[in-house]
Amino acid sequence: MKPNSIIAVFISLFSCCALAPFALAQVTIAANGKSTFTISVPADAPSSVQNAAAELQKDIQSATGVKLVVQKDSVEVATPFISVGNTAQAKSAGISSANLEDEAFRIVTKSGNVYILGIDTPNGGWTKNNGVSDGTANGVYTFLEDYLDVRWLMPGDLGRDVPAKSTFTIGDIDRTVTPQFSWRRVTHLWDYSNAMQLRSIMQWDDHQKLGGATQLDYDHNWWRAVNDNKGNDVNTPAVKALYAAHPDWFAMDASGKRPYPESHYSKFETTNQELVHWFAEKAIAALKASDRPRTFSLSPSDGGGRWSKSPESVALYDP
Repeated sequence: MKPNSIIAVFISLFSCCALAPFALAQVTIAANGKSTFTISVPADAPSSVQNAAAELQKDIQSATGVKLVVQKDSVEVATPFISVGNTAQAKSAGISSANLEDEAFRIVTKSGNVYILGIDTPNGGWTKNNGVSDGTANGVYTFLEDYLDVRWLMPGDLGRDVPAKSTFTIGDIDRTVTPQFSWRRVTHLWDYSNAMQLRSIMQWDDHQKLGGATQLDYDHNWWRAVNDNKGNDVNTPAVKALYAAHPDWFAMDASGKRPYPESHYSKFETTNQELVHWFAEKAIAALKASDRPRTFSLSPSDGGGRWSKSPESVALYDP
């Protein structure tokens, strides 16, 4: 063998030996229908964390045939575990969500265990921007997507796709993920749904990590504002009283009259400054009365052809 060839072989062998100690450690969660893992959740876990732990248990069982036990973190764990949420086990391992933003999460492997945790608002709680932070749940659903290849293609069990895995193994993980948008929503999926369908849609929303740390009121709000947030009906005492006191606040038709609104699609005379100030005062009062941060929608109802035909309004319309 030529000297150069000997040197090349030596370098190749040295490289293999040098890289070997740095190979990623493997964590085997299930293999051949067996597992030593349990799932640990905080004793006071909010429903978002409990639901995520149940989905984790269900999908691992569907994929591997093994049903992991879900138990509270107050139970001492002698076997490997998947820690879901800010558990006592995560605290003991020095793994915290303290510096995370709302809805962000961490997925970490350490000493053969898996930790998934984030900021979780308690049931009935809210963030500083009136939303909800389901950080741990976001982490669990990402873990299932990225490492178990689970997909929720549509609401309900029919849309759940869980490939079979005889062995469920992951490498070293240390991920921190923060959503790029603080409010994420797909609207109108729930239109015309019954109670059972609505539950499936809400679960699908969770699995897609929709929602957000910010909650915005974007609903049609003109007639709700008149009715003190009690609906968009125009045939109410509040609307009738407003029309009697301020008929000039209501939209003018093509004949120059200002008829009583025929439906919630009808509009106001938005060039009237008294009306604008009145609506602003309604918004201010609603914001001050709320015990949590909120927004106040300026949105009219859908539907064209009912906008004011007054000269002041027509002058503003795009031809």
